[in-house]
Amino acid sequence: MATRLNRPQPRAKKPNTGLMTTIGVLGLILFLLPMAVGLYTDFLWFGEVDFRGVFNRVILVRVVLFIIFALLGGAITWIAARLAWRGRPQEQAAPFDQAAQYRQQVQQSVRGMLVWVPVVVAILSGLAGQRMWRVFMLWFNGGEFGSTDAQFGKDLGFYAFTLPGISAVVDTLSMLLLVAFLVAAVGHYLLGGIRIGNKVSGISGHISKNARIQLAVTAGLWMLLKAVSYWLERYYLLYSENDIFTGASYTTVNAMLPAKIILTVIAVLVAAAFFASIVYRDFRVPVMATVLMLLSSLVVGNVWPALMEQFSVKPNRQAKEYEYIGRNIEATREAYGLTDDNVTYLDNWGAGNTSNSDVASDAATISNLRLLDPEIISPTFTQNQQLRNFYGFPDQLAMDRYQVDGEMRDYVVAAREMDPNALSENQLDWINRHTVYTHGNGFIAAQANTVDEAAQDAGSTRGGLPIFTVSDLQSNAAAKASEDAEELGIKVDEPRIYYGPVIASAEDGLDYAIVGETGQGPVEYDTDNSTYTYDGKGGVDIGNIFNRLAYTVKYQELNFLLSDRVGGDSKVLYDRDPRTRVEKVAPWLTTDSKTYPAVVDGRVKWIVDGYTCLLYTSPSPRD
Repeated sequence: MATRLNRPQPRAKKPNTGLMTTIGVLGLILFLLPMAVGLYTDFLWFGEVDFRGVFNRVILVRVVLFIIFALLGGAITWIAARLAWRGRPQEQAAPFDQAAQYRQQVQQSVRGMLVWVPVVVAILSGLAGQRMWRVFMLWFNGGEFGSTDAQFGKDLGFYAFTLPGISAVVDTLSMLLLVAFLVAAVGHYLLGGIRIGNKVSGISGHISKNARIQLAVTAGLWMLLKAVSYWLERYYLLYSENDIFTGASYTTVNAMLPAKIILTVIAVLVAAAFFASIVYRDFRVPVMATVLMLLSSLVVGNVWPALMEQFSVKPNRQAKEYEYIGRNIEATREAYGLTDDNVTYLDNWGAGNTSNSDVASDAATISNLRLLDPEIISPTFTQNQQLRNFYGFPDQLAMDRYQVDGEMRDYVVAAREMDPNALSENQLDWINRHTVYTHGNGFIAAQANTVDEAAQDAGSTRGGLPIFTVSDLQSNAAAKASEDAEELGIKVDEPRIYYGPVIASAEDGLDYAIVGETGQGPVEYDTDNSTYTYDGKGGVDIGNIFNRLAYTVKYQELNFLLSDRVGGDSKVLYDRDPRTRVEKVAPWLTTDSKTYPAVVDGRVKWIVDGYTCLLYTSPSPRD
């Protein structure tokens, strides 16, 4: 009878690939869903403001850049991993050589580097590349300014458009080559091409021919890109910030500029040393050359300029910096259009002999002297014209000019906006906050040179208050024809304010309002005795279930689906800060920090000042 000597071993459990696949798919969905929803809602928003062409163009450029950089990053990494795999040592494991047996087992898992490492690098490269869409759009759509810099004689368009784009490409390639070097080094080590010696066990270090060639070529290419980077840094020296002016100083031109050229030559020599190591089979020379470059960058790039600045420039700064300060002045005049062909100089333009009585009788000037300061008068507006707790004004008000009695007068102006941060108790309920308290009410103005009466003393509570001109729902209804407001030139036919910086200042970022007919009649707060239904053209349609789902995900709010305040004709208003709206539809503009309201054709319009700003144009002062 046979006897079982060994107990039966339990069968190894197979990995649940279905579960892992499901988890992976769910993770991918959770990662991609917010991005897809964001793109779709932006698509709807740009369509609502009739600027979908801007959205399409930006998305197209970002997609193209993602593909290009992803392919570039993936290709460089795949080549590095592939060469490491093909260059692995071919050996047979000895019966007692545990290291060789281990390497054979590792080789099978290392094959995954050919797939997942390049894929990961491709995705990261694509994401990094698409974020630089502004730089590349400037590069592709740039041109010449017709003016050249004083140092290199290059057109200013090169600094504004071309230089940032070339630098972005060089920096990206440098980073990808660094990743390729790491992939090659780790791959060859895991596959046995690189062995670290151990004197205790008597194992000598070794690097295979294939590993040496691959690492040397990669390092040499990286050094060549470093040389290009040093060469480009010469141009950025023109925009260095100094203690007294912006631009290349004496030290910059005579020390730092030659240093960049020297470092460029050294980087080329180091690259040649790496390429030569392929033939001479010795890494010591390029390694020593790399150390030399690092020391040179410290001495030539930092110590030498510091010594020149301390012992040559500072004792004779006026004489040394004369030429370069002149360059800064000329560049500043050119940048701000203050050249001789645009400026007319007048000598003795002021009145020579003016008496006090002449000054006092200058009614045109005296009548426009401001008594009200828009920087500090906001609390007075709030105290006298807030009307309800959920209305508010900006911390700093604005100035505007309106015609009175045939003459232009300065006015301190403000829109009475809905303040979401001032809502309290049941006003914070989702329905009330987003469907009831949706808009402000009215336009408030106070003539800047007029007060109700003179204050008797510094601590007086009487006098010195503005004389308000109000055009809102209540005043329009009381005056009917709004004769007073019309006389002042600030009649507002539609005083409901749905957009503004105060409305968009919600601390939680949820500044959206849901408006439109829902079949329940008017629900928006208008006055204590009336409600209103929005009938404007603005807002994104959320009447269909698909759009509601999108905004449910965007704001993580189920009420978009469940609330009866969202109907077939409903719209959602969001991104209600005028600056934000301008920056989205015109991403090439830099907007001013201040937005102010104005009455145009009986409606309140928000004025946003925008500027086309470039970081590198001329060595002029930048704030």
